Amino acid sequence: MKGHALWSNSAKVDSQERAMKPKIRLVLVDDHEIVRVIAEAGGVAAALKEVAQHRPDVVLMDLRLGDGTGIDACRDILSAYPSTRVLFLTSHSDEEAVVSTILAGASGYLLKEIGSQALISAIDMVHSGHSILDPKVTKAALHHMSKMAGNVTAAKKSKIDIL
Repeated sequence: MKGHALWSNSAKVDSQERAMKPKIRLVLVDDHEIVRVIAEAGGVAAALKEVAQHRPDVVLMDLRLGDGTGIDACRDILSAYPSTRVLFLTSHSDEEAVVSTILAGASGYLLKEIGSQALISAIDMVHSGHSILDPKVTKAALHHMSKMAGNVTAAKKSKIDIL
């Protein structure tokens, strides 16, 4: 979607500044053929192999894959290569999926309707150590996390009441 806005705490990088930055090594893990970068993978097993071989800075990951989930792959990748950043790019906007990726250690979650320039900016932000959530999923994810925190607080209160 052209003009898709992202929440960000950094300014948009212009083309001259981008040319001066070091190249970002990227592995794309998606079961749909869209764009292929230094390596590609269509599933969890292939993703782990490609990440081990290429040691990317950023992995652009889909949520649902043929042989598992991107969430499982994210955990495995970050366990083996903690400096790698995982950015989810998916068509799924359900709040549980967003929260699960955050809990797995992902640096971001974007919907596939994002425009190409916004995606490039998001990859750059994640590479620079920032986190990013698509505005269309942020409110639902925060609400879900708030409910989770409320459930934890209620469970602790129940234990205290029992004691």
